[in-house]
Amino acid sequence: TVDQNAVSKEDYEALKAAYDPFIAVFVDPTPLRDAIEAAESALELCQIGTNPGQWSEATYEALAWNIEDVKAYDRSGRYTQAQTDAYVALLADADTKFLAAANRVSPDKYYAIRFASQELYEEQGWSTSNVISEEGGDLFDTYVCPAEAETLASMDAKDVRQGSSMFFTYDDKADIAFRFIPVGDKFIIQHQASGLFIHCYGHNSWTALTLTPTLFSVEAVGYGENIIRGVDYEDKDMACLHAQLSNHRLVTWQDDYAGCNSGLIIEEVDADVVGSPLADYKAGEVTTMCYPVSVQPSEGSLYTVVGTYAASDKVYVAMNRVEKANAGQPVVYINKGMYDEENEEDVCTISLTVGTDVATTPLNDGALQGTYNDVDLTNEAIIFAAGKCELSTDETSHVSNNHAYLPKDAAQAEATGSYDLVLEVGGDLTAVRSVLNRLSELGDIYDTAGKLLRRNATLNDVHSLPQGIYILNGIKILVK
Repeated sequence: TVDQNAVSKEDYEALKAAYDPFIAVFVDPTPLRDAIEAAESALELCQIGTNPGQWSEATYEALAWNIEDVKAYDRSGRYTQAQTDAYVALLADADTKFLAAANRVSPDKYYAIRFASQELYEEQGWSTSNVISEEGGDLFDTYVCPAEAETLASMDAKDVRQGSSMFFTYDDKADIAFRFIPVGDKFIIQHQASGLFIHCYGHNSWTALTLTPTLFSVEAVGYGENIIRGVDYEDKDMACLHAQLSNHRLVTWQDDYAGCNSGLIIEEVDADVVGSPLADYKAGEVTTMCYPVSVQPSEGSLYTVVGTYAASDKVYVAMNRVEKANAGQPVVYINKGMYDEENEEDVCTISLTVGTDVATTPLNDGALQGTYNDVDLTNEAIIFAAGKCELSTDETSHVSNNHAYLPKDAAQAEATGSYDLVLEVGGDLTAVRSVLNRLSELGDIYDTAGKLLRRNATLNDVHSLPQGIYILNGIKILVK
């Protein structure tokens, strides 16, 4: 102990002269050791493999070697500030960088989405309070697929429709393959068997398979698990895909760390080509559609609306036929057959060819106005529903999501113009359907001089011909 009262000014100066050079060369190893600890924690997250959320052996070894080099330097005790700073920089943000270096999903592969194994939970000491239920069993090693709510039996692809819910199921024969399709810096997730996409209805809400795909990011969180986070088309957070214990349903929830029910395994599987979504329409149904992806039905016809015109105190809607609805394009769809409002069983199933380009807003640059969300009309409009084309009323002013309506003051069409189809607003569409049905049948194509051009042809075959007027099943068709 130094008696401060006995220290002279000369003693102080001598001590300071010895201390200052020491401080000048002293290097604090604390930041170095903190960086080593953080890097070792990042390395503990590693699970070597080829699936998304795992790491290649080379990536693991690169970080391990860097850590060992820095630890050897620390053990030597021969520090310089420059070298210490260089090693701290080498290991800086090791956890973030290492997670970012995990394997990513590939658009060229199919994957199953499953819950983690019991072995992983036991190995990491994670809580199973939200994984095991006496009533519903456990979630371990269950796979996401469309399934029956009561039994968790997987649904056959022919029974899957828009709105089908997904569950974590034990069914080893389930259609569990999905593909992750890039859209900008996000992905849409398509179910291979049904051709439909995973859709989130909101933050901490339900999910289903639909033709309105949610945009997802996929991030590794360690131990082979991934967080699949959804956002809507306005970049609003939809939370993360999550396994609900109570009924094994795939929902969304805000938890986003390894060992929670949002930590999901993505593993590569073999699968065939993507299936075509199926939809049920009544015979002769007149309706609309507006989807973020392109749609082409196997039966019936699609039309864009040119506008409306008045003649003889009646209002008409002028339309032109299109082969498919582009992504975001609102169209009118008319199914083949005669509409019978009272016969609820007169329904036919059609297949849809869908694209994977996404229009995040409806392409409402024409007369027909589409919507991805439910809309309650405040102004009078022409609607297409229940086999009718008519003005909206208080009872019919609601337009469901992924449909369209025609504002009463829509673009005007020329009354003397040439159109593929004209519907009278509020009129009887029986005659129109009769013509459309004849056009949907195979027949022989003739020119106006009566020359046979092609046998057993379809309406599409007519439209592939050069410009002119042709006759199919007794009906004149103008090819523009």
